[in-house]
Amino acid sequence: MKTSILSEIKRYFVTTYGVETRKEYAVATVLDPRFKVAVFQTRENAQLARLMVLSEMQLALSTSSTAKDPATSSSDSQRDQETGNSIWDKVFDDSGTSQDEEDQEDASRIELQNYLKEKRSPRTIDPLCWWKVNGTKYPILSKLVRRFHSCPPGSAASERLFSTAKDVAGTKRLRLKPENLECLLFLKYNLRSLNGEKRAPPEDFEAPNSRIPPTPVLSESRHSEEETSDIDISDTESDTEADTEADTGND
Repeated sequence: MKTSILSEIKRYFVTTYGVETRKEYAVATVLDPRFKVAVFQTRENAQLARLMVLSEMQLALSTSSTAKDPATSSSDSQRDQETGNSIWDKVFDDSGTSQDEEDQEDASRIELQNYLKEKRSPRTIDPLCWWKVNGTKYPILSKLVRRFHSCPPGSAASERLFSTAKDVAGTKRLRLKPENLECLLFLKYNLRSLNGEKRAPPEDFEAPNSRIPPTPVLSESRHSEEETSDIDISDTESDTEADTEADTGND
């Protein structure tokens, strides 16, 4: 049973969707100190994951090097105006560019090798806590952790809220006021935080429609019906007594 389940999982994630060859999953797995490259099914996928991490490291270094401080860029432009350097001098002056790229590539490769040589962490630890402690040891990789280990955005919570609103304001409850609908949705999603405890509302709590006095239309109609019925009964009784007296007199 376990073997069949494991084979189906491998077929589903590895063969069908190719999870190990997708950059977002492969880089995130390598950056997890609990797994690194030990969980990849083949050596080719593990080597491909290393290359992906290296390319992302070089991209992070190039992005950080091109993003200069505004004060530094303004001082450089002022220095160029004073020395008479033109933009063409910067275009044709490529001295040191290739050497800097090679140095960045070597630094990225050395940092990744040191990280992979380090013993894997137990599965019970939190990888974010591990990087919080060891981020200074691997500064380039820690930049990638902020990208690939961040919480992915999703719309499940908002979609679920709209579905609940549709259930509350159904076809048989179309006359709900917006304030009442908002209160019902609030109670729906916040009563679970009370853990079943019944708590009294705060002293300054005020219902949405508490300031509007109710119109007792039904009670007034009932009261008028009762008065009318009393009057009719009394009139009927008086007419009956008069008829009886008249019959007695005639006799």
